[in-house]
Amino acid sequence: MGGERREARDKGKCKVQLSSFPSLAERVRLTHFVDRGQIKMSLSTLFFRSQSSLVLSSMSNGLVARSSLSRNQTIVLVAVAVLGLKVLLGILYEYRWYFPANFVESAFLTGREETFTRFYALAFYTHILSGPPTIVLGTFLVWSRGVGPYRRWHRWAGRLQIALVLLTLVPSGLVMATRAFAGPIAGWGFAALSIATAVSAAFTVWYACLGRISRHERWATRLYILLISPLILRIISGVLIVTGSESEIAYRLNAWLSWLIPLATYEIWQYQRGMFQPVFANDAAAERNVKLRDNP
Repeated sequence: MGGERREARDKGKCKVQLSSFPSLAERVRLTHFVDRGQIKMSLSTLFFRSQSSLVLSSMSNGLVARSSLSRNQTIVLVAVAVLGLKVLLGILYEYRWYFPANFVESAFLTGREETFTRFYALAFYTHILSGPPTIVLGTFLVWSRGVGPYRRWHRWAGRLQIALVLLTLVPSGLVMATRAFAGPIAGWGFAALSIATAVSAAFTVWYACLGRISRHERWATRLYILLISPLILRIISGVLIVTGSESEIAYRLNAWLSWLIPLATYEIWQYQRGMFQPVFANDAAAERNVKLRDNP
């Protein structure tokens, strides 16, 4: 009789409720029973533990991949920034022929005496004075990403950039496109670039106001690609001059391809990463990832 009571008491002590354990036990109701020296564990416990290990493993791999991608992006960004800075300084160096307009020494103004009207001159000077600041601001915005101590500066720089783009750069670009070198085909290319820039700027602001940071960043990247496309056009033009391939046909193609190819490359990269979505699609998962990134 005493032996039976002692066995029942020991069995009651061996019944362990796991409710006091961390979140693993809080999510799954488990009870361990010790009966005749054997541990009976529910199959659900084994399943949950195996799934948890898989999830943690995938999260760890994702963090490693994201950190590696961030380093690669930094390397590419530095290389592009150095090349872009060199081209930008070369463009700014030519400004010495623009004040006043020198139609002999300036490569861009050569042969434009008749078309350089007062209205075109206003658009031209507005364009060349607003273009470089938008590129510099865009570089800072892409680099800072509005995280940490740069958040306040990011917002003000973004507002200034959007104002310059929508109020000065795009309208002046549309006016200059009407007098593009090599005819209307090149002009349509530059006009399409201006329209695409305006659309990207509008969506950048729209998603920032909605707090959908993931989409805001993607449209801001598109905007930056379009803003630096004149630098790409200049690089391609330099290659054509060096190789002796410069022509009106090449210039027409350059007016389109200098911004379409970089933009298409970015879209393909987004598609391969699984980030390409329709404009108004629900991307709650991407937004959660951005919040986790910015608030670790």
